[in-house]
Amino acid sequence: MKLSLYYPVYPHIVTDAWGVEDPRYERFGFTHHNGIDIAAPAGEAIHAPYAARVRQVSTGEDPRDLHITLLAPHAYEFPDTKCHVEITFMHVLLAIVLPGEQVAAGELIGFAGGNPLADYIHMAPKRVRAEGRQRFVDVDLNHASGTFDPLPYWNERYAQDLDSDGAKTLARLQRTLTNIERSLAEDVLS
Repeated sequence: MKLSLYYPVYPHIVTDAWGVEDPRYERFGFTHHNGIDIAAPAGEAIHAPYAARVRQVSTGEDPRDLHITLLAPHAYEFPDTKCHVEITFMHVLLAIVLPGEQVAAGELIGFAGGNPLADYIHMAPKRVRAEGRQRFVDVDLNHASGTFDPLPYWNERYAQDLDSDGAKTLARLQRTLTNIERSLAEDVLS
């Protein structure tokens, strides 16, 4: 099976391409842009660009800046190897998915806006190979933190246009709102 990615936000406007050399990235341990930046104002819906399992939901340097990492459940055929694909979205304001959940291509996974200085989401795709049941290692060793350029793999269709399970999305949104309410109540009591 060949990799085919749907655009995760609408419209698909790349504001910073993959692999561009920039000394700002040296503080992260690499020298080239490790993904792409896609224009997405705060509150913009982010949809899964492929079918995957949610591997991780975590925070970046700023605890308000969420990251969502998706991992394909099967390997894809590339010209040089067969491997899994892991995609991390950064600058997420609100994630409605949890680690371990399966998402279909097109399902809502979160909303942009986790970085108040950024009007975009960062998408970092990696080719990874399984080593054991839960461990994955980077296939590509490069100056862009082991990522690859997604440009040749876009299918030029929007993920939001796919039929998705509205009931599942609604249940995830309700769960997320309940968790926010609980967190706010705990803050008030403490």
